[in-house]
Amino acid sequence: MILRNPLPTLVLNTIKTFEVTLKVVRQEIKDQSEEFDDKLAAIRNDLLEFRVETQEQYASLSANLAELIPFVTRGRDDKKGEVSSSHGRGQPPPEDKSKPGCGDGGSVVPEVSLHEKEEAVDLSREIGDTMDRSG
Repeated sequence: MILRNPLPTLVLNTIKTFEVTLKVVRQEIKDQSEEFDDKLAAIRNDLLEFRVETQEQYASLSANLAELIPFVTRGRDDKKGEVSSSHGRGQPPPEDKSKPGCGDGGSVVPEVSLHEKEEAVDLSREIGDTMDRSG
């Protein structure tokens, strides 16, 4: 009776099992990589949308501050004795009938001094610097 050595058959079967397992693992890694790429693309898109919204809000905030600062500083300047208009405190300037919107109940836009504009720009820059450092 001739005994065959089962070792080569066992090794071949082990190699085939290993190859099948390796193929399954490779497919799982490929699937996970595709999932990761999809999630990364979604996160990048969300980040881009967030940046756009933030820039829009920053521009709006800057514009609002530029409008508010003259009113705040005007009150402070009045307290210091630096009246910013010759019309007296609390009294609106006389209406200029030649300007559109004046004299017909329309809104009167106060003039902004160079000093007030500079303060608004400085404050806007400070806010921008703060936002740049935080994000």
